[in-house]
Amino acid sequence: MNFLEVKRLKSKGHSIRSIHRQTGVSRQSITRYLNHEQYPQKVIAQSKVSKALPFEDYLRKRWGQGETNHMQLWREIKEQGFTGSSQSVYRFVRKYPKDSSAENLPTPLTVKTWSARKVSLLMSKPFEDLDEATQNFLRAFYKRCPQANKASQLARKFKAMTDTLRKKHLDRWINMALESGINPRV
Repeated sequence: MNFLEVKRLKSKGHSIRSIHRQTGVSRQSITRYLNHEQYPQKVIAQSKVSKALPFEDYLRKRWGQGETNHMQLWREIKEQGFTGSSQSVYRFVRKYPKDSSAENLPTPLTVKTWSARKVSLLMSKPFEDLDEATQNFLRAFYKRCPQANKASQLARKFKAMTDTLRKKHLDRWINMALESGINPRV
């Protein structure tokens, strides 16, 4: 583990620069590790959900009735228990069309969150066996992360090779993996 190695090298008198050269750990991480007795827990960023979300049905109804003033909408939902600011209401309703007709309002956003484990399992399955929504997700994912696309291709080739017990292709696959540019430490 890098944390323990950093601590060990520092206890032997190595400088931060020397530890960086030996371990490949960034100097910022080394400094952070040295400031902690135990490995620092990873902070997971929480996505912010608007406080106005529970009031969306009411806001959509009032917008459809012609009330497009965010301050007035804020006052109305504040009476219903809303604790957020008028600016949060403004940010929430600014996506609504200015003509205020209810049929033109955007549909409420639904966000599907998948775990890293599920995504890695999907990446190893044959693309054509996946449903259309999953294929669309993977297309967007691969577009934003080309290395994930390479990793997926390598994983599928490795699986095909091991399924058919083609040991003679292992060296060629290893060379493809090494030339892919994917960092093995990630």
